[in-house]
Amino acid sequence: MSRGLKRGLISVPTSTFVITTIFLTIFAFKIEGRNFFKTPNDTLKVWIYLKEGIQEKYLKPIEYPERTLKRLNKVGWMKREYPSDYYPSEEIIAIIKNHVLEIRHYSRILKAFSALISKKNYLELEKIEFVEKIEQVRTFVKKRHIDTFDLSKNDLEKAGNEQNFYGESYKQLELINIPAVQNLGLTGKGVRITLIDAGFRKDHSAFKKILDENRLVAEHDFLFGDNNVQNENEEDIIYHQSSHGTSVWSLIGGFVPDTIIGAAYGAEFLLAKTERIRSETRVEEDDYIAAIEWSDSLGTDIISTSLAYRDFNDGFCYDFSVLDGESAVTTKAVNWAFERGILFVTAAGNDGSNPKFPDGGLYTPADAYGALTIGAVNEDGIIASFSSHGPTFDGRIKPDLCAMGVSDYVARDFSIDGYGHGSGTSFSTPLIAGAAALILERYPNWSPSDVINELKNFSSKSNEPDSLYGWGIPDVQRVILENEKKNYPNISIKRDKIAIYPNPSNEIVTFFFKWSVKPKILHEPVELKIFDLSGRFIWKNFIPAGLGGAKELIDWDLTDNTGRRVASGVYLIYLKTKSDKKIGKMVVIN
Repeated sequence: MSRGLKRGLISVPTSTFVITTIFLTIFAFKIEGRNFFKTPNDTLKVWIYLKEGIQEKYLKPIEYPERTLKRLNKVGWMKREYPSDYYPSEEIIAIIKNHVLEIRHYSRILKAFSALISKKNYLELEKIEFVEKIEQVRTFVKKRHIDTFDLSKNDLEKAGNEQNFYGESYKQLELINIPAVQNLGLTGKGVRITLIDAGFRKDHSAFKKILDENRLVAEHDFLFGDNNVQNENEEDIIYHQSSHGTSVWSLIGGFVPDTIIGAAYGAEFLLAKTERIRSETRVEEDDYIAAIEWSDSLGTDIISTSLAYRDFNDGFCYDFSVLDGESAVTTKAVNWAFERGILFVTAAGNDGSNPKFPDGGLYTPADAYGALTIGAVNEDGIIASFSSHGPTFDGRIKPDLCAMGVSDYVARDFSIDGYGHGSGTSFSTPLIAGAAALILERYPNWSPSDVINELKNFSSKSNEPDSLYGWGIPDVQRVILENEKKNYPNISIKRDKIAIYPNPSNEIVTFFFKWSVKPKILHEPVELKIFDLSGRFIWKNFIPAGLGGAKELIDWDLTDNTGRRVASGVYLIYLKTKSDKKIGKMVVIN
């Protein structure tokens, strides 16, 4: 079920209701109130935030499909625990609708409506008791030269005989060892990937296999409110609206043997169109957030997006201080998705050498704690001069990883068989998203944190990460094979439980659980304690808290704190953090 409200298609009662208390959190930019409207005919797109303290009868619980629930449970989600698991009732919608020109979306992340209003509407909304604040919906802009194409290489080019199956796409895949993983039989099957971009040429030959096998699960155009992400009018064609998204999609899902092979060509796909291409690319933050919530509701496992912005249409530019991992509205949305078990892969940006940004040119939401941020290298693994980088304002390393983003071989939208070469972090990003899909196919119970940690563990700079490369270029085959040796239990663990294996046991046992800590609250010292059934303390171990959703393995040799072997019996394992607690039970047999 889609969470965004389609513009002009809302069916609500005509009567209005008096509502005294309603929820909300406040973000972003405050508009200049009634002074913003210079004439009575001026209009403005705004966020209408609802007050905190909403009564339950004015909210509707969201019923998630089984696929979404399964993903949420991987990161310890508990049903109805979070405000974003509820949706406004028809009563609330009716009141808002009566005081706006048009409702665009409702955001569960922000707990706010986005709407088009006039000055008259603004004055009316100010008086509604449950409206907390009205803030402007920002429009991001970027120049069209962000990603580049080599127009001299639009013909089909083939690699040497050794890699004929991959054609010209071999180099970009081989750099992160994807062909070796595909040779193991992994193609991303069963993994659902969302692409958020400016449009997609679905009838391109690179995507025929996806369409023939019905693996394009859903598509939505958030600009026009319909379910078609392909070019729809002459203006779209003139400005090549679908060019960028077509190229990005081909890097993950393309499949034309001897020409182009995508990193996860067997995956399922959701396509979201949010960017408008003209002399500059524009995207409104409410469309971007609506696309994330739409993806969540449809059970996506991975979101891959090359949206990277710091500039707005009114001339405003984010100061470096905003890149702190949690302040920008789009950054908040990425963190929300991460906490709900979605691996969010995003481009670092292409302004690493732009003198306008002496801080490294990192864009939002690449600064997000929950983002797997990707930089670009050439085929030799050398960082591209344009690749944006951190550190972030709060000192964290970004990008996280790198992949080939210089002269990548991609599908082009000028014909159904068009191909060429392109450069940009937009093109390194889907390669890592595809790599992650291969990992999730093999380890479906892994959380986003598990995937991120293991990719970093087996990357070229895993022992010496820096602000240019992050943890470097990952070796996806090593991630797969090295974790086969670790013999992690391939089971789903509830948020409040600790699994023990073997159980019962007369030898060393391993405690297995998933951290439930939010992204920023890391390394808090936590005690894991063991008691017998009488409550007598047996053993403890201090461990640093991990990233939310990350797996943890702790071994116990069945001795107490004095080093003596424990007696046969039942033992309770207990772990408590500031955010939750976990328990387990095991039997020792001597």
